[in-house]
Amino acid sequence: MGRSEIVIDKEELKEQLNLLPTQKKVGEHFGVSQATISNKIRDYEITKVAGRTDRDEKIEFPSLSWEKTKEILFAVQDENSPTIGYEKVEMEIETAGNILIVPLMDMHIGARYTYSRELIDLIDLIRDNPQVFTGFNGDLADNYNTSAYKSGQIEQSIPLMKQKAIVEALVKRLQGNILWFVNGCHDEWSYFNDGFDLAQYLSHKDRQGYYMGHHGRVDIFLNGIRYRIFVIHNTFRNSSLNEGHGLKWICREHVTYDMAVKGHNHTAHIEEYVLRGKNRYSMAGNAWKGQDRHGSKQGYPKTGKTTPGFILNSKTKEFILDIDYRNLVKYI
Repeated sequence: MGRSEIVIDKEELKEQLNLLPTQKKVGEHFGVSQATISNKIRDYEITKVAGRTDRDEKIEFPSLSWEKTKEILFAVQDENSPTIGYEKVEMEIETAGNILIVPLMDMHIGARYTYSRELIDLIDLIRDNPQVFTGFNGDLADNYNTSAYKSGQIEQSIPLMKQKAIVEALVKRLQGNILWFVNGCHDEWSYFNDGFDLAQYLSHKDRQGYYMGHHGRVDIFLNGIRYRIFVIHNTFRNSSLNEGHGLKWICREHVTYDMAVKGHNHTAHIEEYVLRGKNRYSMAGNAWKGQDRHGSKQGYPKTGKTTPGFILNSKTKEFILDIDYRNLVKYI
């Protein structure tokens, strides 16, 4: 049986939208999620009429006291924090040897052309070796739902709920070896469609890997040596000539890091550069989704069947990067 439709009277919804300061408060009034309220606003097309300034009659705005004004503004600030996960976390790893980190991003479970066998080979390597870790940088499931592109929906080969179930099975297999979770644009479609945050769910359910929201910095103290790793799915100020271009701007203007890791563009990339007087590194992961009609239309390149990784030296601060993680196994 399908999920029953939530019924909210249109006129009562309009009234509560005018009375309460945020959509979250309106959702609490009706006993539903903020995402459900957003969907009802769209379905009823309330945004097209509510709040319109009438030019033909005398304008009379609601009368607000100073205290009420502050209450509304502060409620919005408190309920819509600048991040939906951790901004920075710290973790300690004690080990006799180096560790290998192979971030997983753009798995797109459910897509017609996912390289599943090659992906499972990597998952088994991480699972079977205590010196190998991963972090998830978004787009875990293909997840082309009603909020997404029609062409992408056509290309899927696994139903949406089964996609998420498969992702959960893969994550469970890696329990104890996951360092972080980051949302990708395909993951966000679930949230906008029905209020479900897949990355948060996976992180919190089995208490593994820090949920970083859309981005954050993971500070790893490996035998006391501090490695600062910034993780994100996609960046602004992107360049088709250099996958690390947007990451450099993040270091210049926002977050200091030693290594930055991103996904989204389906193109493997590793780079070392000097920025703000220190050596920095950046990495973009490959996609495990092969070429399909939607990807071809969007201009995505054909992806390989592997992805980059990096070594953290356990005795002195040193990164070793390779475009193919399999070439790094010898260092652990």
